[in-house]
Amino acid sequence: AGGIRDVPVAWKTRAFDFGPETGEKTGVTVPWGVLSTAYYSTGVGDIETYATVPGPAVRAMERGRPIAPLLGVEPVKRLLTAVADRFVSGPTAAERARSTSRIWGEAVSADGERAVARLTTPDTYDLTAATAVESARRVLAGETDPGFQTPVTAFGTDYVTGFEGVELQHVEVE
Repeated sequence: AGGIRDVPVAWKTRAFDFGPETGEKTGVTVPWGVLSTAYYSTGVGDIETYATVPGPAVRAMERGRPIAPLLGVEPVKRLLTAVADRFVSGPTAAERARSTSRIWGEAVSADGERAVARLTTPDTYDLTAATAVESARRVLAGETDPGFQTPVTAFGTDYVTGFEGVELQHVEVE
């Protein structure tokens, strides 16, 4: 209803059909920032965001719920950040060149009518860099109103489809 609320890790799970090339994947709810921006972009009050994860990860997340509050304790956050900084690195340029992201979206009206679409994009890091640079260019060129904007409210609903390697597919639903 337009507010952000806390829910347990992997609060909901569901299957997503990414099409014949990728198939069906299991997703779990995640607290991504798009929860907020999607509300401002669409006015839709009830939004859930999911990430696809392997089955064993879903079960680990569900079993780890009791210790999840510890992850917000400052000493634990510092330790986990230090471990991640030491052992986790982003993908190389070659890995990014081979990577794609797949996004599945669904809207359901109050009377149950559904619309589904799939978006395929180049690597997330590369697309983020390209959209950030283009967004800054357009803002500096005065192509949008001043003040708070999301990419959709600033540049339109088709903004992302103008970038190389981005494909939008509307899916027929029963």
